[in-house]
Amino acid sequence: MPFWSGQPGRVKDLKASLVEASLYVLKSKVFTMRLLLLLSILCLNSSLSFAIEKDISSKDDAELDRIFAELDQEEQQKIRERRAIEAYSKAIAQREREHHQHTKERSTYGSESDEEFQIYTAKFHNLINNAIDLDMNQPFECRINIKLIPTKNGFIVQKVTMLYDSGHCNHIPRVLEKLEYPIPTRKDNIDKFRDISMTLRNDKLLESE
Repeated sequence: MPFWSGQPGRVKDLKASLVEASLYVLKSKVFTMRLLLLLSILCLNSSLSFAIEKDISSKDDAELDRIFAELDQEEQQKIRERRAIEAYSKAIAQREREHHQHTKERSTYGSESDEEFQIYTAKFHNLINNAIDLDMNQPFECRINIKLIPTKNGFIVQKVTMLYDSGHCNHIPRVLEKLEYPIPTRKDNIDKFRDISMTLRNDKLLESE
């Protein structure tokens, strides 16, 4: 006979204790499973959140890179445009300076050239008027052309042509051929004095034509 025979109360209590113990173990297992499930969910959510954040971060980085690239392109374009404007402005300023310098040089050259021409015209007039001898009591008029050849020391006569003579100028060509004519320093003035046409009247006034 079992030892609990005749002790129904104790058997009942023992069964109740076993049932409670089983329930506790079962509850513990359920709690553990729930805890593990919760942890799994949390880990999954954390991984998913990290993945989402990483994806968003990657997209943000790409967008920022694109924005910075566009800004850099715009800045480079502005730099190129600014340099082009500066180069154009410098070219215009240089052209204006050169134009001003050339204008100034032409003005100076023209003034000096005209001044020299006037000086040598007066020298020619005085030289010829002092060389010729005309009877001032007789009316006369003659037109003469003189062709000169430039040398280092002055002009020499190539040819003297009487274009018109009223009858008192026959000796003038021989006189003009013997003269030593001064020569200007500027080539344009030298060219002007290569070929001279003049008119002489009874007042011995010399006129260049």
